[in-house]
Amino acid sequence: MAQEELSTIELLQRAFPGVSVDGVKDMIRAGKTKNFPADHVVCREGEIGSTFYIILKGGARVTKAMKTVGGEEDRLLTSLQPGDFFGEMAIIHGAPRAATITTTSTAEMMEFHQDAFADLLENSKSMSLALGREGSKRLRQNDEMAIRDLRKNADELAEAYHRLANLEKA
Repeated sequence: MAQEELSTIELLQRAFPGVSVDGVKDMIRAGKTKNFPADHVVCREGEIGSTFYIILKGGARVTKAMKTVGGEEDRLLTSLQPGDFFGEMAIIHGAPRAATITTTSTAEMMEFHQDAFADLLENSKSMSLALGREGSKRLRQNDEMAIRDLRKNADELAEAYHRLANLEKA
């Protein structure tokens, strides 16, 4: 069965393995389904957020403003599809959003405001575990990306020093 054909219950069970059908039904009751047009910014990097999102239909891209030697660029971190979720870290840590999420097509998402999200975590060990696993994966990916950026910047800096040394000799 294609992911687009999954029912909301099946989709949520795939996103949060181990959550019972009753647990998923509790999630559905606690959340609010909302539609977004294509190219809509759902949340912006640096904003304080109090909403957790699960994509039910459509897709989104995750971008982050990255400093480069030449200035700043928006870097695509990942693409999201039905069953993917975001916004948990901003709520859990009370921190600003770490990235900008923009829909890539018309999208349907389930929103959970902070209190409903906290209740779900308290009542569902499976959801808490799934969020913990995803959080660890995202931190690893962020570390790997930071290391790649540092290596790239070090290479660019070494090249600039090399050009400067050649200019001094000339």
